[in-house]
Amino acid sequence: MTRAAETDSLSSVSMIHSGVGIKHPLHCLVSSIGELLQRDWRCELRYVPRQCNFVADHLAKGSLTLEC
Repeated sequence: MTRAAETDSLSSVSMIHSGVGIKHPLHCLVSSIGELLQRDWRCELRYVPRQCNFVADHLAKGSLTLEC
């Protein structure tokens, strides 16, 4: 079974798939995520426009107003 992580940040997906230069401030993080995705498991990172993922976006925004 393939596991998928979805995000509405196209720039993040692009950086992870293409990599960034060693002097980029997020180089370490982007490289680490890229390495994790290359391991021996079925995992993919996908871009999903916010308009297509309304339910998740709504839940995320609603969680900011919850009191614990």
